[in-house]
Amino acid sequence: MTVKAVERNNVMEQEIILTEDQQSVIDFAAKQDTHSMRVQGAAETGKTLIAALIADEFALKTDLLGSNNTVGLITYTNTAKEELNRLTKNVTATTYHKFAKTFLRKNSIDLSYDVFSSNLNEFREEINDTGLNDNIICDEIDWIFTKGIKHYEDYTIGGKTIQGYGTCERTGRGENRFQKNSQIREKVWRVFERYNEFCADNNKVDFRDVGNYICGLSLNGELEPICTYLVVDEVQDFSENEIKSMSLMISNKKNLTLIGDLAQSIHQKLFSWKKTGISMSKGKSFLLTKNFRNSKEIACVAECLLKNEYRLKEHPLDEYTPMDIASEDDCGKPEVLFFDSDDEEIAHVSARIKELRDQYPEESICFLYRSKKTYSTARKISYLLRDIGYEAEYIKDHERTPGQKIFWTTMTNAKGLEFDNVFAVGINEKVMPELAEEDDGYNAKLNAERRLLFVTMTRAKKRLFLSSSGTPSILLAETNPFLVTIDSYSTADSTEAYRKQWMLLGERRKTTRTEFEKTNAKISGIEKEIEEISEQPDDSAISTDALLTEVQERKLRLEALLEKVEIELGKVEEYAQWLCGQQIDYGEALQDQGEVLEEEERPQFLFPDNAKMLILGETGIKDNDMHSVFKELKFNRDSWEHKKYEDLKKNYNAQNLIGSYLSYSDLFIGPVPHKIKGTEGENSLVEFLEKHRDDVPKFQVNKGNDGSLVRISKSKLKEMIRYSDKYAHMRNMN
Repeated sequence: MTVKAVERNNVMEQEIILTEDQQSVIDFAAKQDTHSMRVQGAAETGKTLIAALIADEFALKTDLLGSNNTVGLITYTNTAKEELNRLTKNVTATTYHKFAKTFLRKNSIDLSYDVFSSNLNEFREEINDTGLNDNIICDEIDWIFTKGIKHYEDYTIGGKTIQGYGTCERTGRGENRFQKNSQIREKVWRVFERYNEFCADNNKVDFRDVGNYICGLSLNGELEPICTYLVVDEVQDFSENEIKSMSLMISNKKNLTLIGDLAQSIHQKLFSWKKTGISMSKGKSFLLTKNFRNSKEIACVAECLLKNEYRLKEHPLDEYTPMDIASEDDCGKPEVLFFDSDDEEIAHVSARIKELRDQYPEESICFLYRSKKTYSTARKISYLLRDIGYEAEYIKDHERTPGQKIFWTTMTNAKGLEFDNVFAVGINEKVMPELAEEDDGYNAKLNAERRLLFVTMTRAKKRLFLSSSGTPSILLAETNPFLVTIDSYSTADSTEAYRKQWMLLGERRKTTRTEFEKTNAKISGIEKEIEEISEQPDDSAISTDALLTEVQERKLRLEALLEKVEIELGKVEEYAQWLCGQQIDYGEALQDQGEVLEEEERPQFLFPDNAKMLILGETGIKDNDMHSVFKELKFNRDSWEHKKYEDLKKNYNAQNLIGSYLSYSDLFIGPVPHKIKGTEGENSLVEFLEKHRDDVPKFQVNKGNDGSLVRISKSKLKEMIRYSDKYAHMRNMN
C-alpha cells in the first residue's frame, strides 16, 4: 500500500495504491452480488482501510438497487469509528452498540444500556450472601454474559442439549473457585437473576448482553433488517453472540463481511474465527500479511512474542496471521530496560524522551502504561518532562492537538494509533498480568496481556523501548534476546522472569530434538535405500534410475525440513546459553523444572569457535573418507579429531575429557577398549561419561540393537555431526 500526493483540478489529494492482495479483496467485493467475506489480516496491513473501501463498493451497489438498500459499517470503539469515517467516502461508520440500538428501535424496541458494576448496591444483600468481593462478582457476571448463558439448568433447543450455568465448563479466571453444581454458583446465579429483573423492570439491557438479547428476540419471531450489506471491522473484539446478532440485522446473511486479527483480541472475549458461525466457502476468505508500519526489527520482536501463544497451543495455528514486513527503516533493535525502582525508571525514560525530542524534532513520541498500578509512573514522567520544558499531552478518545509531538496514554487506548517512538513502561510482575502465577485464571489473563503487549509494540514505527522496575513481567522474557538490546540498570537479579522461561525452553528443546531425530532417521533410511537401489544389477526388472530419482526427491524434501528444524534448534540452544549469561544459576533452574530437559542437563554452546568434534574408537571409515564426510557438511580438517582404538588402549586418560569444553564441542563414541586409564573404577568409558555428564562435552554413543557399541559408519557419522552442538551452532551463526 502506497500513499502519494496528486493534483486534481488544482487541489492536492491523496492517492492510495493498493497491493495485489488488497486489490483482490476490493475486486471481489465489486464483482459479487452476495458476500460472506472474511478478511484476516496481520498487524498494520491496512485492514481498516480495506473495510472502508469495501463499504464504499457496497454503497455503489445500493445506489443502483434503490433507497431501501443501505450499507452498515460498524466497529467496536469510538476511536476505530472515527478512523473509519476519515477513510470512507459514502458510508458513515458507527459502533456496534449504537447500530444495535437503531436496529432495535426499527423493531419498535426502545431500550437503554446499563452496566452491572454501576448498580451493585441494588443487589447488595445477594452479593454479600456469596461471600465474594465486588471485583470477583463483577468478573463472574461478565463471564456469564460473554458466554451467552441464559439458564441455570440444562435445556434443549431443536433436539440439542445446551448446558446451563450450573453444569457448564468454567474456563479462565474463576475456574477453580466456581465448581460445577456448587453452592457458590447457585448464589451467583441469584445475583444474575436479580440484575436481569432490575433491567427488565427499568427497560434496560446490559451493555454486554445486547448480542444475546437480539439473538433471543429472533427466536420469538422475524426481525426487520436494518441494512442490505454489513461490514464489520475489528471483529476480534466482539463476542460470539454479538457476531451472530449482526447476521440478524441484514436482509441477506450472505452479505456479512468480517475483518480482523485474532492477535489483537485484547478484551478476553475468547474470539475465534470458527466461533463466528459464519460459513466461508472457498474463495471468500482473504489473507493480508504485508505490514506497512513497523520497522523490521520491531515487527520481528512483536511477532516472536505473539507466536508463544500459538506455540503453547492456546489457539490453532491457522488462526495466526504471519507478517511480511514492507518497511525498510533501520533504526536499531528495540530496547529492553531493567531498573531497581520506579524513580530510576522515570528518570531514565524521561531523559531518553528528551534526547529523542532534541535529536528528531519532527518525530512523535508516546509513553504508554498498563493500568492504575503504573499510572503514577507515567504521570511522574509527564511531570518531569514538563519541568524541563517538554509538554506531554494525555490522549483521550484519540484526539491529539496538531503540532504536539509527545503524548501519553494507556496501552488499551493506544490501539489504532501509531507513533515514531514508543516507550512501554511498568511492564512488571503482577501488572502484566496482574495475577500471581498460582492465582486462578492466570494463564487466560497472561494470554490476553501478551496480545495487549503485542498491540502496544506494534504502535511503534521506528523505535521501541520496553521497561520494568523491580521484578519484570515474564512477558519480557518472551522477547527474543537476539532481536533486542538488553540494558540492565538493576543491582538485583533483574532477570528473574527469564528463570521461568526454562520450563518453556525445556519443552521446546525436547520437541525440537525429537523432530530432529525423526527427520534424521528418515534421511539415514533413505540413504540406505539409495545404496540398495544402486547395488541392483543392470538387468533388474525395476528401473533403478526412476527409483533413485523418486527416493532422492524425498531426501531433498526431508533435508529442507531438517534445515528448518536445525535453525530452530540452534536458536533454542543459543537462547539457553544466553540465559546462563544473565546470571541465572542453571542447576537451580534445572531443579525447578524437574525432568523437562531429561538427557539435556546443561546448556549448550559453552565452547569457543575453534573447539573440535572428537571421535573416540573404531569407525570403519578411511581417513580420507572421514575428511570427505566432514567437508560435505562444511567443516575443515581442523574442526575434528580422531582417537583410534589403539590410541585409547595405550596411553589415553579419560580424565582429560572432564572440563574439556575449551577443546571439544562434541564427543562421538564408537567401540572403545573396555578398560581405559582414568575411568575411576567404572565398567566402561560410557559409564564414566554418564557419571560426569555435567562436566564433559555433549556425547553421542553409537549402539547396536543389543546395546553393544558398534563401529561408526559414514551415514552414522553424518547423523552424529548433524546432531552435534558444533553443527547446530555453525548453522545458527550462518
